Amino acid sequence: MLLFTIWIFVTMILSVQSSSLVSGERSRQTLDVLLVTPLSGREIILEKVQGLRRLIWVISACFVTAYLFEVWWNGSVGHNSWFGYSRTRYLVGSVLSLLVYLPLVIWLSMWIGLKTKSQTRAILLSLATIAAWCLIPFGVFILFAELTGSEYTPILFLAPFAMIVVNELNDFPKYSNAMGTQAILEWVVVFVNYAWYGGWVLVFRGLSLRYADRYLGRRDEQWETRFPPQSTTSPYSENILAASSSQ
Repeated sequence: MLLFTIWIFVTMILSVQSSSLVSGERSRQTLDVLLVTPLSGREIILEKVQGLRRLIWVISACFVTAYLFEVWWNGSVGHNSWFGYSRTRYLVGSVLSLLVYLPLVIWLSMWIGLKTKSQTRAILLSLATIAAWCLIPFGVFILFAELTGSEYTPILFLAPFAMIVVNELNDFPKYSNAMGTQAILEWVVVFVNYAWYGGWVLVFRGLSLRYADRYLGRRDEQWETRFPPQSTTSPYSENILAASSSQ
């Protein structure tokens, strides 16, 4: 339960920090000063996120320590096998949650902050989006379970943090038995879930970096360098203008 609470606070901290990186500059009216630097929009965004990456490393170190301690503490109960309760699967799922979900929170909130002018609105919209993305699938799962009497539905794994709950509570065997499949599908669920949300990390990161100049409100500085404006005046017109001026 404590680990779930820590995840909630970490998610809120990263979301607030990420959504405020650019929207905070707009609110303080210091974004124009930043835009006159000889950096492209992509480079500005990457420099902004660089500070959060160091924060992620510190947070990840604390989480990994807690995960290793839990594996050591429950070593007499768990069995390091590919079926049943697997310490290997627990560690793999826990580490992947850090590698995928933390960047997902950062880049989603960054993208929302880039598109929002107000810092307060960016923070609230980021938190609301993450909360809705996590809670709506759980609500659909409960409704599906009430209507069908089934304890399993793939809709549950549409929630970004469902894997954290399932991994910590060791609910894989129950879902696997309800599906009538072998426990090896637990590994399939793990990798499919993290591959799916890893793809969303790339999507939000790509949108933030590709359209960085547009979101920041600056024109592409490299456009005129690569494609300099050409004169529409023909050589004949230039000769006529020169002759007329000499007269």
